[in-house]
Amino acid sequence: MIKSLMRGSIDGALSTLGVVIGAISAPSAMLIISAAFSGAVANGFSNILAAFSAERTAGYQKIQELEEKMFTTLKGTKHEKHMNTKVMKRGVMDGISTIAGGAIPIIPFLFFSGLEAMYISIASVALLMGIIGAYTGTLARENLVFAGAKMAIFAGLTATVCILIETMI
Repeated sequence: MIKSLMRGSIDGALSTLGVVIGAISAPSAMLIISAAFSGAVANGFSNILAAFSAERTAGYQKIQELEEKMFTTLKGTKHEKHMNTKVMKRGVMDGISTIAGGAIPIIPFLFFSGLEAMYISIASVALLMGIIGAYTGTLARENLVFAGAKMAIFAGLTATVCILIETMI
């Protein structure tokens, strides 16, 4: 579950950050919020389907390997039902966490406007990435400051590329 939570949060936060940066020239904060929230929800639904498809494929590959070793079918068994339940939970968790992560860069636009909101969005996403990186670093027994900083820098790099694209177009 933690894998789906982290993957979805990262995907939602970074992709929605790209939407708010790309829409920063919009005449109102509500247009930015609408575009970003729509993007986050669409991304969430996309991740539900993608995670469901990928996990289900991997699950059925494992079932096929077991069936070949056991010379029997596992269709309709507890093993298949357990796999399908796990797939469903992971898909839903991935989608919900994508939408939740997507909310992070949107929230500043509820209280601020223009470039100020955009810079707060960037900082918020960088903070989220730093926390995720530090957590991952702790699990991997790495320096949590260095692991967090790598993820925060990646968020900053993503924002920089998006700002360059928005400026050039």
